[in-house]
Amino acid sequence: MGAFLLVSKNSTDFNEGKAIDVIKQQCMAEPSEFDLPDGWRLFLFRKALVDAGNFRISDKASLFATGTPYIHGKSYADSLDYVFRKLCDNNEIPAISGQYFMLFQNEGRLLFKTDASGIYSIYHTADATIISSSFMAIAEGLGKLSPDRDTLLENLLTGSITGSDTVFKEIKRFEPQLPADLAGIRFATEAAPEQNTVQYKNRKESQNAQIEALDNCFAGMAAIVNEYGADAGITGGFDSRLILAMALRKFDAEKLQFHSHKRKNIDRDFIAGEELCKLKNLNFVNLQLNDTCEEDNSAVENILSRSMLFCDGQVRTNCFWHEEFNTAGYRINILHDKKLGLSGIGGEQYRNMEKYFYPGLDRFIRLELVIRHCGQNIAGSKTIDGVVARISDKIKKRLNVKQQMDMTAIKQCMNHIYIPANRGLRGSYENRLSFFLYPFADREVSAAAINAAKFLGWSMDYEAELIKYVAPELMDAPASYSFRLGDGEPLGRIVSATVLNNFIPCRLSNRIKEFVFPQDISLWETFMCRFEVFSKSFLTVKRLGLPVKPENLIKRKGVGPLVFAMGFLLDRFKEKLVTD
Repeated sequence: MGAFLLVSKNSTDFNEGKAIDVIKQQCMAEPSEFDLPDGWRLFLFRKALVDAGNFRISDKASLFATGTPYIHGKSYADSLDYVFRKLCDNNEIPAISGQYFMLFQNEGRLLFKTDASGIYSIYHTADATIISSSFMAIAEGLGKLSPDRDTLLENLLTGSITGSDTVFKEIKRFEPQLPADLAGIRFATEAAPEQNTVQYKNRKESQNAQIEALDNCFAGMAAIVNEYGADAGITGGFDSRLILAMALRKFDAEKLQFHSHKRKNIDRDFIAGEELCKLKNLNFVNLQLNDTCEEDNSAVENILSRSMLFCDGQVRTNCFWHEEFNTAGYRINILHDKKLGLSGIGGEQYRNMEKYFYPGLDRFIRLELVIRHCGQNIAGSKTIDGVVARISDKIKKRLNVKQQMDMTAIKQCMNHIYIPANRGLRGSYENRLSFFLYPFADREVSAAAINAAKFLGWSMDYEAELIKYVAPELMDAPASYSFRLGDGEPLGRIVSATVLNNFIPCRLSNRIKEFVFPQDISLWETFMCRFEVFSKSFLTVKRLGLPVKPENLIKRKGVGPLVFAMGFLLDRFKEKLVTD
């Protein structure tokens, strides 16, 4: 359940022992070893917090699983048993929900399945002789690593990596949309539900369809929740509130807990989350977070090291390595006795945050995926143009989107491209410790949402109306925004964002946004001056000679800490780095 490593007899210059040691640290478990057909060896790890078998073996066939696969309405163990019976009877492998990797052996043949959305992380060497759910394990086992400058640049400027690229040329990420040939292990494709096949007559009908899809999804998880209990983060935002509403609609309250991070200066999200839990008499778990500024260099370096291990070396926005809640130890302390984590990632599909009419694909990428994060003064226009063109090309190869995008195409990009590239990666980290799911990214839920995209309107009220339908009493609790959810998004806010995104040239629009909502801060510069580990990591990135201004990049609120994380990662493997 926790992780896997597949090693081919054809692999060369790979230190198997070092790779296994990394995963042992990530899963806090010893592996089971299996000899498979065609010279493959499998090292399979259980989750740190869940004592449940993650493989099934008979004389005829075998099944191995990591992540959180389940059959609708069945427990985890019953789901594996059900799939295994189908395999042994030579029946077609059924549709499987969740985010997962499953490897099957039957009559000397190997094949695997993963979630159709590609959220669960599977990495492999360029020659496909090493396959694993752990990027760090492969990097540790390889004899040399070549930094991919184009990917490093994309990662630092956008906080994400689109597609199969990683920061090292020798390692790729598997994508169901463009599946790589994994050296004789066949990929069992599973068609995702068709979008745009359901034509809702109006907004209300589309919302009824969303509730039906959500009801079905949460009902399908009920057996796992009843057995293991569930935990979810709670803030003042839309998505965690909708998670809470749906969880109470389908699960027993005593099986649930919600958590928040208690900082030195308590923020609006913490207050809202606590109030929501009080309102519904739910268990509210909070742990005090240490202030990084009050730590010494040794403590900060220790947090960075533990975060890098938990985050599997993936440098992303909204997942800063100097924050302790991105370590395994902190997460374990939050979970208590609950073994299924739920996240609201994907809830963006229920609200129009973008407020575009028909933006060109490149304009959308430039504004939403690049400039919004790094700003306009980090790199020259030629460099920005190159990153935009690179991402645009990758999206076109994965989605059938036209140059002029409507809201349906925007949500397809955010669901099918951005989640696997950025926010969805956390599910793979969490799945080494316990079960973890993204209900809003469920394929049936996502398909229904994309079919309804044209009914979102020009505000964020669509999701508010879903919450009101399910649990109207939650509408008046505090929110993270400057308005009450029950009152709806203010007209002035809607109009200003619509004008900025559709009627004003990019550069001027961005200048206005930066003036109204400044993104430059001095905190990360303070960190670099105060902590040796940050200054060292900064210099490592600067020595790469990328066409960016790293001294400006660390001023950006959203991507500044990524410079430190990237430098820390490269320093971790400095003895084996090679350059062209």
